[in-house]
Parts: sequence; structure tokens; C-alpha cells
Amino acid sequence: MDTYKRQKCGVPWLLNPDFEFLAVGELAKAELHSGRPAVVEESFVEKSYVSMPVRWAGFDQGAPNVAGVWPELMIEEALQRRRDSMFPRERLRAEYARYLHRYIVPNEWVACTGDVTQDQSIEPIRARPTK
Repeated sequence: MDTYKRQKCGVPWLLNPDFEFLAVGELAKAELHSGRPAVVEESFVEKSYVSMPVRWAGFDQGAPNVAGVWPELMIEEALQRRRDSMFPRERLRAEYARYLHRYIVPNEWVACTGDVTQDQSIEPIRARPTK
């Protein structure tokens, strides 16, 4: 979703979830209708936000071809990855504080992403088969 948010808002931390999550769900739906898999990468915290792109892509959260993945990354590693970024460090710390109380998707898979680059972290998620 960061790519979409950068194109739409100029930066990845400004967004209106009620609009952007709908738009990303519709983009995922178009990919799926074209016969390609779709991965929506976002650290969703609230249950309603977890289901938005899934629902707008035309699926239910419990569908056999929908998988929930939490990309596990320690705050220190996230700060290191973003050291040259415009992303405000305090904003990142605030996001990590929210993760302590996040909604956990049933049958969620936790992907440890600390020992790989940000681009490499999505590869096992793309490769993982759904139920």
C-alpha cells in the first residue's frame, strides 16, 4: 500500500483509510480478475481495517484463498531501515506502540522479516500458498 499512498498522497504515512483501503481493494480485485495473485502489504491494526481491502476485493476474511500475514520486525530494525527516509521517526515509534493492541487475524502467519531487506521481506509472503 505504500506505493499507492506515495502516488496518491506523496508520502506513505498520510491516508484516509476509508478511501485508500477501498481503492487498494479494488486494485487487488482487478489483479485477481486478471488471473494474477494479489498481495496487500500494510500493517493493519484495527479489525475493521483488516477486512476492508479483503471485502472490497470481493472476499471474506475467512475465505480459503485469503491469508493474513504479520511481518514481524523489531522497532530498532524498522528505524534502521528508515534512517534515510522522510518517514518521521516518532511516527514510526507511535505506530509500533499501536501494534501492542492490534487485531490478530485468525490463522495468522507471522513472517520474520528482520534479517532481510524490505524488498526481500515480501517474497516469502508472495510465495506462501493460501489454505
